[in-house]
Amino acid sequence: MYDKEKLKKISLICDLYTKNTTAINENKYIKLINNNKEYLNQKVYAIIDRPIESNPIKEHPEFKYELNYGYIPNTLSGDGEELDCYILGVKDPIQDFTGKCIAIIHRINEDDDKLILVQNNKDYSIKEIEELTYFSEKHHKSFVYKE
Repeated sequence: MYDKEKLKKISLICDLYTKNTTAINENKYIKLINNNKEYLNQKVYAIIDRPIESNPIKEHPEFKYELNYGYIPNTLSGDGEELDCYILGVKDPIQDFTGKCIAIIHRINEDDDKLILVQNNKDYSIKEIEELTYFSEKHHKSFVYKE
């Protein structure tokens, strides 16, 4: 059973991002949330293809990844690529990582999810996650889902 209050909050967040004044289709958001919900609170292995301080965008040399960023091998996300993830709490560039998934960022305009992985059962609030991932997520309409 879904927590109706949590769904209302998520729906309101989505509504603000999309500036949609029509009625919200709760089933749509339930589907979005469930895309990768199985990873929440689980230990997950990731390969890091964009280490912290790297810049894969040659056209924008000022852009730098402020977090280690990678993907979960042998998965498939809404964008047809492997499921991506941000690594929180690791300040040095790394090649791979195993940690706990504490949240999911869902990109509304792309139907794509990003897992939030942490080490040593560290926890972050939704606000902290939003602030830490803002360097990249500011270019997308997204929200953070956390149980």
